[in-house]
Amino acid sequence: MTDGDRLLELIEELVELKVELHAGIPAGSKPELVQLVAKKRYEDQQRLERVRGEIVALFNG
Repeated sequence: MTDGDRLLELIEELVELKVELHAGIPAGSKPELVQLVAKKRYEDQQRLERVRGEIVALFNG
């Protein structure tokens, strides 16, 4: 895989994560759903930070 291919893959993952992080849940949702979404958002935020780090590493060589 070339650096360009990896960069494209990382950008696609960033877009997916951003969409998921900004998706809302309906008001009045069950507490279990709210808790599950909060956990997923936290995990997605961690993935987002990892992906950003990988992109920086690609550019810094």
